[in-house]
Amino acid sequence: MKKSNLVFLKCVLSATVMTSALFVGYGEKAFAAPVFSQWGEDGEEEGQFSFPQGMAIDQAGNLYVADTMNSRVQKFTSNGQFLQVWDIDGMVFGMPRAIAVDHSGLVYVNNGQGNIRVFQSDGTELRHWDDIQFLNAGVLGMAVDHEGNVYVSNAGLHQVRKYDPMGQPLLTWGARGAAPGQFNAPSGVAIDRDGIIYIADPGNFRIQKFDSMGQYLGQWGETESADPGKFSFPQALTFDQFGNLHVMETKNYRIQVLDPYGKSIRMWGKEGSAPGEFEVTFGVAADNAGNIYVDDSMLRRVQKFSLTLESPQIVTTSDQAIVTWPAVEGATDLELEWSQDGKNWNKKALVANEAQTTIHPLTDNTNYQFRLIANFAPGYRMASNLVEARTANLPVPPSYPEKDEPSTPPPPPVETKLTSTNGQITLPLGTIGEVSLEDKIGISIPANATNKELKLTIEKVLNTQNILTNKEVLGSSIFEILKNIPENFSKPVTIALTFDPTSLKGNQSVGVFYYEDGKKEWMGVPGSKINGNRISVEVNHSGKFAVFVVDPATGLPVTNHQAETPPTEKPKVVNISDIFGHWAEANIKQAISSGIVAGYPDDTFKPNHTVTRAEFAVMLMNTLKPQGAGMTPTFTDSAEIGAWAQKAVAQAVQADIIKGNDDGTFRPNAEVSRAEIAVMIARAMSLPIEADAVTDFADDKDIPTWAKGSVANVKQAGIVQGKDANQFAAQDHATRAEAVTILLKLLAQKSK
Repeated sequence: MKKSNLVFLKCVLSATVMTSALFVGYGEKAFAAPVFSQWGEDGEEEGQFSFPQGMAIDQAGNLYVADTMNSRVQKFTSNGQFLQVWDIDGMVFGMPRAIAVDHSGLVYVNNGQGNIRVFQSDGTELRHWDDIQFLNAGVLGMAVDHEGNVYVSNAGLHQVRKYDPMGQPLLTWGARGAAPGQFNAPSGVAIDRDGIIYIADPGNFRIQKFDSMGQYLGQWGETESADPGKFSFPQALTFDQFGNLHVMETKNYRIQVLDPYGKSIRMWGKEGSAPGEFEVTFGVAADNAGNIYVDDSMLRRVQKFSLTLESPQIVTTSDQAIVTWPAVEGATDLELEWSQDGKNWNKKALVANEAQTTIHPLTDNTNYQFRLIANFAPGYRMASNLVEARTANLPVPPSYPEKDEPSTPPPPPVETKLTSTNGQITLPLGTIGEVSLEDKIGISIPANATNKELKLTIEKVLNTQNILTNKEVLGSSIFEILKNIPENFSKPVTIALTFDPTSLKGNQSVGVFYYEDGKKEWMGVPGSKINGNRISVEVNHSGKFAVFVVDPATGLPVTNHQAETPPTEKPKVVNISDIFGHWAEANIKQAISSGIVAGYPDDTFKPNHTVTRAEFAVMLMNTLKPQGAGMTPTFTDSAEIGAWAQKAVAQAVQADIIKGNDDGTFRPNAEVSRAEIAVMIARAMSLPIEADAVTDFADDKDIPTWAKGSVANVKQAGIVQGKDANQFAAQDHATRAEAVTILLKLLAQKSK
């Protein structure tokens, strides 16, 4: 693969401006006024831009900007500090117009000249694919779903196309028009936490929603308007960590924020070049700390906003809620909204200087959501994040004859406790909280664990190669806990993790460990308690946490230096969590049920991970099911073959499928290439090999001589096929999904 030439620059932008009074008339003390920074100017130097047209943020808060007319991508910290530039004299990027980051941190860039390139966060190019007819200058929007599928909009063709993680087109939908599912120059693309695809449809003044198969689900907006909930040329889209959709409207010169049900909760911006104003914008992005970033192509700058009102505090009884909040300076009026289901809202109008109100009557023993909204100058509107509270369940006391006795005092107010199961929670000061994710991790937070409102997020860490350098044996997935404040918790929080008991052998045990970023090593958390397959600890900090299998004699993690721990058998395919909607989903399920391959202990399959030579040998032998123990290999590196793969390798050696390399090695832990797979498949099928074979692949000259005959035969047998533009890509490494697909075709051939 090509590796981009990187230019590392060590400059902190001097154009950063900080203030707390963004809009005229708000007052410098107004907490509601957005805190913002901006950076950039016209130019070609670091931190300068020439018509930026897209941006994206990774989980670490790094901002990637498509610097279109400079033919490059620039990378910044969340505070605008310059980190990197990716540029190869225009040959790679051309004019980048759309950029996206997936959940593992990979960066996808459309260069406006017919291809998409995929990079690691350090700028190393991993792969790319071409689609000249679609990935042209008309591309304005791109997003990546949890399965690694890429969705791209083309304004010129009025269509949206979906690609699998390797760039194979899966489906295309849309045509010019105003009917449901049609578009008028589609632009921004965003995907919510449920996998729903949102497409900005500027020429029809709406945002359309689709499922992952391109089926129309609904729309927001229909006629051009500046009213809340309506749009004028919606251009760019992004979701924040609370599921709110941020929409950049080019003709209204504003950002509008809609909650998950399409209700407008925030608006700001107007035409101009002052802070908080916009000219021509194409990109908007949101980080996990609640900050919003907007590029301005015409003004050659990036602006950063924090536009959330402080959440109100709720105290409930059985039939009412007392709601309090800090004074909002600069507001013309306030509104308090509450709802039981998040769809149907009640509203109470309030004057600007109010700081408390009582909502009555409410239903006892019922969950409610509350939200404070402040209106400022026309066009400016902000809202707090949702706060959940439950009314008390108070039984009706029995009636007795009246007696001359002192009255019983009323019960004390019920302490507010908020619960979330989606890995995200916002806790006002003094509130108890419980947040969980996928029933794999739960966090209990006591009241006043911080001295301000707490925003906490749990993320599953998907890219673990750089933090499992000692090949520690995992008993659970790795989770990262993120919060909006840098200080440690003032009161310990309890973390409970579910572990897989089948990962233990002999007298092994488990322990909770956290990753020390400074030392780049895992540290044990003392005081763990085990209850069944749950282990809990108390900690006072955030970070990455996981359950490791430990040696009870030393208390240290068990490691496997021979190879990555092989997948654990998982007979129930339904438990595999990361293949839904994947292009190979059906093949993966069939391969697991056929015993060809298995899932991992954390209920994943990792379909896009590459396969080692030893792993493919195991899969191949599971497919062929040979008898006997095989022939002990004499490779010079046989000691590196994991115990879990030794029998399969021995069987493959005896069957003359594996012969090793010219230097006498097998390289069991090296990634297997497509050419090597073709050779092993041809040997397994006992296909005759022609010495001077020629394939009909476009890159035939790049296929090694030792593999060309095998490639020709397995293609003719219908077992392998080419990639983009009829390329075989002999040196590309095969993924787990590709490997099982090939092996299922082999199994079908052997069954004939």
